[in-house]
Amino acid sequence: MKNVTITIDEETLAVGREYARTHHVSFSKMIRGLLGSTVMREPRTSWAYEFIISAEKAGKKSDGKKGRHEDLDHARLKSRKQ
Repeated sequence: MKNVTITIDEETLAVGREYARTHHVSFSKMIRGLLGSTVMREPRTSWAYEFIISAEKAGKKSDGKKGRHEDLDHARLKSRKQ
């Protein structure tokens, strides 16, 4: 992977980092996924962000518990069927 430099205002950066932290993902990984889901025809990570968004809409929280691979696989397959 290549490193890139972007310019972003301090407030957006702070809010973005907090969002990533609360979703247990690095800020860089979140940005890669968001960029990938925006510019790629079939993004590799869009299902993960769809899962996060749908969980937020449903009011679900992890309460610090780590997810199981089986749960993520189920969510990924479900999002592909829709």
